[in-house]
Amino acid sequence: MATLWMLTGSTENWLTGIKNGVWAFPENPTNAKLWNEINRGDIGIFHATKKSAYWYQDQLQPSILGYSIIGIKEEKNTLWFDDEEKDKKNKWPLVIHFEKIFITKKASVLDFSKSIKPDDNLIKVLSWSGYNYSDFRKVGKSLYPDIGKFMDQKSLQKLDPRYDSILKELKFNEVCF
Repeated sequence: MATLWMLTGSTENWLTGIKNGVWAFPENPTNAKLWNEINRGDIGIFHATKKSAYWYQDQLQPSILGYSIIGIKEEKNTLWFDDEEKDKKNKWPLVIHFEKIFITKKASVLDFSKSIKPDDNLIKVLSWSGYNYSDFRKVGKSLYPDIGKFMDQKSLQKLDPRYDSILKELKFNEVCF
């Protein structure tokens, strides 16, 4: 049975992650342990935070943008994400690749291929194209009143396997880049 993972980051970084079919985590003892537990075929749910280096908190919503079937893992030593390039530092060296990506119906009409600046309006549109994470949790509670905590704001977290049923209740489209 596939393990479900909550993958958390800024909407700007999700734009890069979805476009390139990858996600990465900061290297610390907790993340390193969890990253080592991730297996090919697991499911990663894309959680975008309100936190942004470019947008005011009230302009973005915390949302579920989509999910993926996880592929291979690797460690990187290059700079992929805007924050890394800006600070000239490899902040997220623990990488997972996505075999398949599914994003919300609203987000699937966006053009992920164009080159954008992090403060481009596409970030705001992407943020509001996801499922508000409190609504996602409500769907879970309606299906399973005893379901556990949805998330704890960590960059990587295991989820209750019943959240897989919630993904099936919502509408996502597979995307190919």
